[in-house]
Amino acid sequence: MGHLFDGDTKAYSHSPVHYAIVRRDHATLKQILKSLPSLSKAGEVVTESESIIAEQEADRVSAVIDRRDVIGRETPLHLAVRLGDAAAVEMLMSAGADWSLQNEQGWSALQEAVCAREEAIAMLITRYYQPMAWAKWCRRLPRITAAMRRMRDFYMEITFNFESSVIPFIGRIAPSDTYRIWK
Repeated sequence: MGHLFDGDTKAYSHSPVHYAIVRRDHATLKQILKSLPSLSKAGEVVTESESIIAEQEADRVSAVIDRRDVIGRETPLHLAVRLGDAAAVEMLMSAGADWSLQNEQGWSALQEAVCAREEAIAMLITRYYQPMAWAKWCRRLPRITAAMRRMRDFYMEITFNFESSVIPFIGRIAPSDTYRIWK
């Protein structure tokens, strides 16, 4: 189900991806996305230096496809969802668009799709987001493990206790815990 855009397309002209979506120009959108570096798949990044390079490439991709300097701070994915453009949503998600980014009203693209009853679009987003999250974690893991190797050994305890002078006995019913962390 496609919705017509009733606004001024010139408001999006500074962002090529937004502009292609608002004009429903899938050929241009595909060309823009094809010009971006491909994100690393899970298991492709092994060393810290590869991790740094992969994160820089991911940042370059994100600067294009997760851009939010338009009306309502919508990402291109938000705009495609709002317009009901499933083809654009699929292209953006396969290129690595971040579905969890929030617009000015605090909504993610997935929340927008669910609230607009765009079931097919919501399913597209959910099909892509778990493998993308895993690939992102795998891309960052070599940097994390390298940093942990360089850190000195340590031990730390964090204790949480909830108390209140306003609400009596809150400390007895509220959760409390101690976390022990060591390397």
